[in-house]
Amino acid sequence: MLLYLSVIIPFIFALAIYFCKNRDSLARKLILIAAALHALCVILISCFKNNGKLVIESTIENPTLLGTDTISWVILAITSVLFLFCTIHSIAWIPVANKLEAGEGHSKPMSLNVFYCFMAAFLGSMSLVILSQNLALTWVAIEATTLVSAPLICFHRTKASLEAMWKYLLICSVGIGIALFGTMLLVHSIIGAAHGDPILNLAYLREASFNAGWFKAAFILALAGYGTTGLITYMRTDSLRISEEARADANKFIASEYGEKYLPEKPRYFKTRAGAQDGHEAIRPTNVAITPAIAKSSLTNDQYKLYNLIWCRYVASLMAACIQDTVKAEIKAEKAGVDGYCIFSASGYSIKFDGFTALYEDTSDNAESESTLPEIKAGDALKAKEVIGNQHFTQPPSHYTEASLIKMLEETGVGRPSTYASIVSTIIKREYVKRDGKLLKATELGMATTALLKDKFPKIVNTKFTASMETKLDEIDEGKCNYIEMLHEYYDDLENSLARAKTDMQGQKIQLQEDITDVKCEKCGRNMVVKVGRFGKFLACPGYPECKTTKPLVEETKATCPECGGQVIGKKSKRGYQFYGCSNYPKCNFMTLDKPTGENCPQCGKSIFKGKGGMISCPDSACGYTTKAARKNAKKTQED
Repeated sequence: MLLYLSVIIPFIFALAIYFCKNRDSLARKLILIAAALHALCVILISCFKNNGKLVIESTIENPTLLGTDTISWVILAITSVLFLFCTIHSIAWIPVANKLEAGEGHSKPMSLNVFYCFMAAFLGSMSLVILSQNLALTWVAIEATTLVSAPLICFHRTKASLEAMWKYLLICSVGIGIALFGTMLLVHSIIGAAHGDPILNLAYLREASFNAGWFKAAFILALAGYGTTGLITYMRTDSLRISEEARADANKFIASEYGEKYLPEKPRYFKTRAGAQDGHEAIRPTNVAITPAIAKSSLTNDQYKLYNLIWCRYVASLMAACIQDTVKAEIKAEKAGVDGYCIFSASGYSIKFDGFTALYEDTSDNAESESTLPEIKAGDALKAKEVIGNQHFTQPPSHYTEASLIKMLEETGVGRPSTYASIVSTIIKREYVKRDGKLLKATELGMATTALLKDKFPKIVNTKFTASMETKLDEIDEGKCNYIEMLHEYYDDLENSLARAKTDMQGQKIQLQEDITDVKCEKCGRNMVVKVGRFGKFLACPGYPECKTTKPLVEETKATCPECGGQVIGKKSKRGYQFYGCSNYPKCNFMTLDKPTGENCPQCGKSIFKGKGGMISCPDSACGYTTKAARKNAKKTQED
């Protein structure tokens, strides 16, 4: 009875919590009671012992739907304890999290009664998975855990959380389906059971013998449902080292897919450059058997392209070399009646063995490579079709892109793979550079800041500083350098530089060209200007320090607040999210992620907003007006 209660109690409380609409305090109490009662049931189950072992177990003579042994009871106990702690934590955390998320401009989260309803249902379905003694019931329970846990992922109902929920549902459902089919094959493989034909009761599996062929097929299919899995190893590394286990798996894959001749005679090892962090392996697939074609259906287009690059380059790096025959031809060009001649040269190649290029060929590595030549022999007469004269001038270096900047950071030893992304995002956020398409162009603020820092901190603002620091740290680790001396070397110099900078830079200002706006200062009436601070742009009075008035720089719209009639303005959260809120904040807390259209609702006259999927809607729930945004014609007809 206790086994059944441990499953039934969570589902009963799930129903009770669901009907606690607008009664959050009651929902919190009910979920806590459900968790406590479940833990009590688990404790009481442990009291039923025989010779120190739990015997609430299904047998062939006495088959039951639910049962447990020592191992399953331990798993059930861990599940119950963890759920109890998670429940206690959520009761205190969710209200605080809702306020924080609201301040970031997120949409209204899921109702608390619905959230706790799915939590209780998840506990019940997990208990059923652990205690089930019937294969069919087990797989129903496994699928139930997927369905009831999916809504918990999108509690805040953001775009990212909704996408994650659907990916979770699809991946897990497909994996469970394949694994279920494998389990059915496993049941089919049972022969020679002492008590008749095999059935779905787990007791038969304990005493059965297996048909090897069907068992192998079942095992493969059961593992084919990868579920949620990491596709690549730790990505923040510049190491070129791979484990011998990974190498062996890759070699088996290459031999089976391409043949033994595509394996190198000797294993290929790559030397990690000096100063690289070798704590992790090189970036590689965690399972080489999961090819890009297999993973494609579970990935976005960008994710697929990245995984395809990593997978192909990794496998190709372990394949045999490509063998080419190189041909160079010298062509003597002369003109009748003209003394002298010119020698032109052409080079090319032909492939004898494609090697790794059968899988992967990096065009960037071969941008200046030789091309194939037509079949020619010594003494052949060639006719000139066209003579083209080109004049080339030395071009100035181009602006960095994010990719080329990261490559430069890697080459010069500035930062580590774990900091490259944050470095790029910081200089963009602080407006030291600005994006122009794919290019990063230095701003006036960035150039002025760089010049000032180079002048006052020449040793630190140097591309060799990080590399030298890493070298010193390695020497300390090897016992070649005393860390006290190293700290004095760097800290004393920094302390002196800071002291000089405080004196030299006292009262010094960086003069930047400021954009004048039409916004009037409330105190002195001057036109306010746009300034750039640590957290981005803001409005300030040009009369500083006499007038210190500042305002946040916001995007003004033609929309009015549906709650108080104030102006709706565009804002950015501290995390950089764009949202729209009432200008009367904090008196009015209206905010939305939908963009104002500048038009009014035809039913109630309030401002309407454009949301996801191009849907235009009225924010007044009592009105309920929604419509699909009209698509703009890319080209007008001749009549128009």
